[in-house]
Amino acid sequence: MSGEFRNKEVIPSGINLDDTVTCLEGEQKVQFLKFARKMLQWPPEDRKTAKELVEDPWLSDKSINRGGI
Repeated sequence: MSGEFRNKEVIPSGINLDDTVTCLEGEQKVQFLKFARKMLQWPPEDRKTAKELVEDPWLSDKSINRGGI
């Protein structure tokens, strides 16, 4: 197994993760994208565990007001 996506034709071109997050701005968006990228890693060993993610600033930092999100 080569670790490559088999159906590359279903991957949209010309768009990145940053472009898909339209409900957040500024520091909120930056923190969310950092959090999401920790989960969205192709090799499983590069992904953060649930235990690691629960301690992420996006979930635990009281200084970020998410406005109900």
